Amino acid sequence: MKKQIFTALVGILIISLPAFAVTIHIPGDYPTIQAGIDAAVDGDTVLVANGTYTGNGNKNLDFTGKAIVVISENGADNCIINCEGHGRGFIFISDETSSSVLSGFTITNGYVTGISPFGGGGGILCCYSSPTIENSTLSGNSAFSGGGIYCDNSSPTIENCTLSVNLATNGLGGGIGCDSNSSPTIENCTISGNLAISGGGISCWDDSNPTIENCTLSGNPVVGYGGGIYCDNSSPTITNCTINGNSAGFGGGGIYCYGSSPTIQNCTLSGNSADYSGGGILCNVSSPTGVNNIIWRNIASIGNQINGPFSCAYSDIQGGWHGTGNIDADPLFVTGPGGDYYLSQTASGQAVTSPCVDAGDPASPMIVGTTRTDGVQDAGVVDMGYHYSLPTAYPAVEYLVISISGQDVLLDWSEMPLAAGYHVYRNEEPYFEIAGMTPIADPTTNSYIDENAVSGAFYYAVTVEY
Repeated sequence: MKKQIFTALVGILIISLPAFAVTIHIPGDYPTIQAGIDAAVDGDTVLVANGTYTGNGNKNLDFTGKAIVVISENGADNCIINCEGHGRGFIFISDETSSSVLSGFTITNGYVTGISPFGGGGGILCCYSSPTIENSTLSGNSAFSGGGIYCDNSSPTIENCTLSVNLATNGLGGGIGCDSNSSPTIENCTISGNLAISGGGISCWDDSNPTIENCTLSGNPVVGYGGGIYCDNSSPTITNCTINGNSAGFGGGGIYCYGSSPTIQNCTLSGNSADYSGGGILCNVSSPTGVNNIIWRNIASIGNQINGPFSCAYSDIQGGWHGTGNIDADPLFVTGPGGDYYLSQTASGQAVTSPCVDAGDPASPMIVGTTRTDGVQDAGVVDMGYHYSLPTAYPAVEYLVISISGQDVLLDWSEMPLAAGYHVYRNEEPYFEIAGMTPIADPTTNSYIDENAVSGAFYYAVTVEY
């Protein structure tokens, strides 16, 4: 009897063992991407080699609900899906979740006809699905709505993507269209040169509330409303974005709102234009709110910067705007390593400091990033406007010893950035690390122990890590 029980338990254990995830190589294991997807099971990876993929089996690619990763070997520049003017790149229509991951492709020359939803998404269609789309380029695709990506009752994560020169032929969302309760997360994306009737960069309508963060929306033209972003009965959250050089034939060169309540914070809107109204922002029957923004050098016949109700605070708005902490002063933009909207700061080598420095809402949380051309993390009271990404490395900076008391070395950290960690070295050959320190909330003046400290004999260097 004992032997029989033991055997039964062993049988149960064998049955319960999990299957191992495998990597399927395209074209090594299967000739087409769809064949690889069809062979995959949840947890598998379909790894696609360098090349340009065309024809049946390499477009209209359907995950069929599988929680798999489809990824290129060497990034979007080296792995291209060319739809050749018929069909789209990928279809997510089977309740896919964030565990369905598409990464590292260029999708181009997609073209679909008909009305939405299935006439939407020249590059990618998401219908009742919320996959992860990352590290990809969508360019030169067209559809009725959502020339690049179309979301219907879907909330995908779209990150580190470039959407350019896509076309919504008779609708909304040249770059990305968000329809019917779609609330995608759109992060770290560049959306430029896309065309539509309205919403050249991003359109959200019918109770769609995307999160748009750390994105650049530029040079998107429309004949109607909302060159950069179009909001119709929707309330997106727009954080730390540059919205520049977009244009609208009627109104809302940068952002258009109708029956909507978007939140706009730490954004820079500049160089947008509208033929009629609201070069920066046009609000109709809407209640948008904003804080810590710069809205400057936008052009329209009526309301160059803003036209309509907009509750905004601690922002720099050309021509002035009612609200706590708002100013009307040239932000003194300067060009830096990441773009044209850094703030002039004397500590960064400029002759004068922008009035937007340390002028944001004192109660606002700090934005991770920099408004300085030297890449130093914003600190203290948050600066107004867009914050560029921090550099991945920061050079060592030498600091004179302020004073030495015994072995207690006092250093001046007044110009140090916020960082994940700090390393303090005594500047001699070889460099000697005194301390590896954890983050501090506000770098001011700090002391460290150096058992060999000699007054006047040493300099000290500090390196930081992000």
